[in-house]
Amino acid sequence: MRWPQIEFSLIVNGYDDGLSTGHLRDLVPNMLGPSDFRKNLSRLIDLHSSEQYALQRLLEYRFPATFSETDIKAFRDYIENPKANAWLPAPLDFMLRELLPETRRAVIDHIKTLFNYQKEHNQTLDYVDCSFGNLVFAGSYLKANSKFNESVNNLSHLFRTSVRLVNATQGENRVLVAIKEDGQVLARESEIVGKQSASHIKEIFLLETGLNSQALEKINGLPPEERESYLQSLDMPVCISPEADSDLRNADIIIYGPGTQFSSLLPSYRTIGLPQALQESKAALKLFVCNISEDHDIQGLTCTDIVDKALHMMQDTDNSKRLITHILCNVPQADLNAEGAKKSAYVPLGENMGDFYKNAPVIREKFESAVTAGTHSGSAVIRKVIDLYENVSKRTTLRTLEIYVDLLRRSRAVEQLLEEFLDLPWSEQFERVQMRLNQQYDSEVKLPEFASVVTDNHQGLFTEVNALLNWLAHSDSDYLVTITGDGEYRLRDIFVGVQILKMSSFGAIYGSRNQSRHQFRSSLDSAYGEHSLLRFISFLGAFAFTAVLGLKFRVVYSDPFTGFRIYRRSKMSNEFAEELRKCGPSAAATVTRLLLRHRIEIAEMPVTYRTFSGFTEPGWRVKRGIRNLIGLIF
Repeated sequence: MRWPQIEFSLIVNGYDDGLSTGHLRDLVPNMLGPSDFRKNLSRLIDLHSSEQYALQRLLEYRFPATFSETDIKAFRDYIENPKANAWLPAPLDFMLRELLPETRRAVIDHIKTLFNYQKEHNQTLDYVDCSFGNLVFAGSYLKANSKFNESVNNLSHLFRTSVRLVNATQGENRVLVAIKEDGQVLARESEIVGKQSASHIKEIFLLETGLNSQALEKINGLPPEERESYLQSLDMPVCISPEADSDLRNADIIIYGPGTQFSSLLPSYRTIGLPQALQESKAALKLFVCNISEDHDIQGLTCTDIVDKALHMMQDTDNSKRLITHILCNVPQADLNAEGAKKSAYVPLGENMGDFYKNAPVIREKFESAVTAGTHSGSAVIRKVIDLYENVSKRTTLRTLEIYVDLLRRSRAVEQLLEEFLDLPWSEQFERVQMRLNQQYDSEVKLPEFASVVTDNHQGLFTEVNALLNWLAHSDSDYLVTITGDGEYRLRDIFVGVQILKMSSFGAIYGSRNQSRHQFRSSLDSAYGEHSLLRFISFLGAFAFTAVLGLKFRVVYSDPFTGFRIYRRSKMSNEFAEELRKCGPSAAATVTRLLLRHRIEIAEMPVTYRTFSGFTEPGWRVKRGIRNLIGLIF
């Protein structure tokens, strides 16, 4: 992912049945088509090592027509006994050798499961143009006891993709069929995406079993006006998967992507429960990205026609439910490229495509790839999506900040802190800022309209945890900053931390006080002075805490005891908040442990920090350290 601030879920369907995919679906009954999942999974692999490149090539590898009987035997012998170091046809030998041992073992085990299934059912596999990745998916499906969605999740985990790949449905096996306006029936998905007559596709259907020659002959024997009714009687709708339902309802942005509309996109929109999830989604944007060039299934259609088809499938023909909030259309380039060769046919906008279409703003910009004519530039589309989202967010949500401060009853430090609070340009980034002081403080300082200062009364060693619990339960601010301890932090560092959270997938920022060995030692000297034993205990405690953290969660922080933390509400899951509430007033390390357990990422950033001899309390520090170590373990 080039945009680390984006958490991405890709929802697709599995109705494809062309070439090797159709052959595999015939061999393994009730299995959906794995091709779209395999293609997307291979594109979602982070290409940062030779193993990942080899894995992507392996998933996309197709057995050539020249793959001989000798090659087939060698390949099957290798799968049966990979430790025998038998000869393996190129380039399979190289690609498999580049995989990590555990990945290679899993891939081989999946294919071996498929081969064993073939033997049991006396089946023959046609290798010509068969995708290696589809074999892996078929084996994974069989290993998951014919649970398609579970097999997708297992392979996503195996190949370590950071993107959620989700089936739109619960995995029900269906065959996609279509009828054209002239009455012609397209009996399978491969016919829907293939070359066809100029007549438009009128409707699509999901059948439990495919149409064999006899069934097709019966349908074609009916008058054209009766064929649609007959297919409608065979139609068996499917239900949305829990994963797709949850992802749609909780998404900030929903994108209806371009592609082969009548096979890859429109069938998903007619899934039972999906329109409801879209309507009830909290997403600020629901963007429809129109196709740039004509595919066989949409020949002769305009952008408005395609939008209408999508809304028809989602049972919102006039877009009154606001299932589409924006429409992105490409501004076509010249018909000829630099060499004078004619480009692929563009999808026209349509006569009714003005600045708005069915109450959705139409965004006309250059979204076409500069490299491959007729395809979208992913960067151009995502940049526009992020711009639109930021503009909508500014209009619909308050950018609010809450700062909790507990300076260990150092009243003189509050004066200086309040002065910095009034000097900083908060209004440039936030519409409302509130400082909460954990001590009684009366001031006649006049505050700007967007700012406020209130007092809290939390007791205990870890009042910042109480403040976090209170914020989760009762506040509506976007960000919470907690500043605690007996040293001095600077409020100006909040601006940097919030920007990091905005532009990343992190849910929390910890401010690191230890940017150098000298700074670490001087902080200990200021904190403990002549208390050499406490100084030594604190020194060892910091390393012990880091070691336990690393062993338990496989992460290391330079300053896990920091008193400067920023939390982002949108990343705080309900499960995290509920478990933290059950723990009650606990150690700050408990918060760290629960954040990591619930996969809420924590980032570190350097912050300005000073300690002052005479203002620190060594005993308070040691007590917190012991409690933090206990809170990390239990």
